[in-house]
Amino acid sequence: MGVADTKRTKLYLRLPERIVEEQQIKELHPAIARVALPRQKSRRWCTVEVDSDEVKAVVKELKSVRVNGKRVFVKVLKKEAKEADLTSLREQQ
Repeated sequence: MGVADTKRTKLYLRLPERIVEEQQIKELHPAIARVALPRQKSRRWCTVEVDSDEVKAVVKELKSVRVNGKRVFVKVLKKEAKEADLTSLREQQ
C-alpha cells in the first residue's frame, strides 16, 4: 500500500494565533498526513489531509485542542466528485 492507495479527506483549520511553520500544525494531531499553508505571512488558517477512515475521530479530537486557551476551528471540506458523478455530468452536457 503506497501513499496513492490511501484515500484522504481535507480539513480546514483556523487557529487563534498566526501559523509560523508546518510543524506547528503537525503537532496538533498525529493523524495529519499533509499540511497546505497559504502564502500570506499573517496566516491563521490552513488545510490538512487525514485518512478518510479516521475523519470523524480526528475532527472530534482537533475540536477539543486548545491553543493559548482558545479552540481550534475545524471543518471538513467538500470531498472531490467521484468518477461516476463526473461521467453523468459529461453525459448531460
